[in-house]
Amino acid sequence: MKKFRSAGFTNFETTAGELAQQLDIPSVFPELTTLRARKKKRHFDEEQEDQPILNPRDKFKIEFFNVTVDQTISSLSERFDQLKAHSSVFSFLYDIRNTGALPRTEIVKHCKDLEIALQGTDQISCYSKLMADELTDELVFLVSNLPENSSALQVLEYISRNSYEEFYENTGIALRIFLTLPVSVASGERDFFRLKLIKTYLRSIMTQERLSDLAIISSENDVCNVVDFDKIFEQLAESKARKVSLEKL
Repeated sequence: MKKFRSAGFTNFETTAGELAQQLDIPSVFPELTTLRARKKKRHFDEEQEDQPILNPRDKFKIEFFNVTVDQTISSLSERFDQLKAHSSVFSFLYDIRNTGALPRTEIVKHCKDLEIALQGTDQISCYSKLMADELTDELVFLVSNLPENSSALQVLEYISRNSYEEFYENTGIALRIFLTLPVSVASGERDFFRLKLIKTYLRSIMTQERLSDLAIISSENDVCNVVDFDKIFEQLAESKARKVSLEKL
């Protein structure tokens, strides 16, 4: 993207021109219709005044193309920094079988780093339960019972399916945090995107309870698709009915 920022506008312009020809639309920048070029005021710490942009091509490149690419580079840099920070703490959970084969001192170091990182965040009760020494013992013992090529999600399903939560309590906590962090799961971003679609300008006075219910329905749409709403409506109608059947009297 940084190379595209410096030398990609020419290729971008060529591709856009070819696409414009295929769509039979003008492939030239429209002329600016300003009657008089406006001069920007020079501040006291500036050496000279900013020259107004009169060329429509240069105006598009500076005010739209460069701005869009800069925002993309900034977002990508922020995302990669988050992934690096995430990997430095949770990398040993990516492949637990390989982690269990490491020397015990190295496993203890990874577990200690995770314990410190979680204690540095909000003091949530489930975070404070994580013990590095116990997590080390659990990982070493768990490796011998796992099938090959087990992902973090498969390990957590294995613990839950066999009701081993008491034996691998710390491992279960670490895996649940690892698998639900927004930096590693795109579902968190999808939920925020759905909120923008639900609470629009026309729905600005929507209550928090209704917004939360609609967001849950939108996020868990795979569950809603298999729910029998007719049966729910019948139960709701029966519970709200005020008329008393004569047969029951």
